[in-house]
Amino acid sequence: MDHVEARLRRLERERTVVRLLGLPFLCVLPLLFLLAGAGSDQGSMKRDKSAAIVDKLVARSLVLVDESNRPRINLGIDSSVGAHMFLRGEDGSPMLALAAYNSSGSIAVLDREGHAIAFLTASGSGQGLLRLADAAGRTIARLGQWSGQQEPGVEFYTASDQSMQTDPTDVKP
Repeated sequence: MDHVEARLRRLERERTVVRLLGLPFLCVLPLLFLLAGAGSDQGSMKRDKSAAIVDKLVARSLVLVDESNRPRINLGIDSSVGAHMFLRGEDGSPMLALAAYNSSGSIAVLDREGHAIAFLTASGSGQGLLRLADAAGRTIARLGQWSGQQEPGVEFYTASDQSMQTDPTDVKP
């Protein structure tokens, strides 16, 4: 009888070891297959880059940020400015502004304080204007037709001119 009992104990021990090692392995095995399948799926996406390209993106505005999550490019529609794009410097201040409102459009090159130091605009009536300003935002030159003028012209301003006031076309996005 001792021989039969010893054999039964050995069989029970082996069955316990198989349960302790085999059951977790059987549970982990499907997970390993899923991970292997997901890894091979990503590899095929990396090779086929056209699968990640979207033909059309529809949004009311878009903000692109740099590595530090600072806004660098703003695209959007605003009721007061119209369709616009602002390109920002590293500190977040607008450096270039493009705007299209109704039948007019403008391009402004801005300094760090937001003054338009170079401003190009076309009005809805077809008139164009190029305005250059100094660091204080005062107009130093105009080329084209601007408000209050009957005919297009060219004007340059010096520091002693009384007319070197900040221009109403100065845009601060």
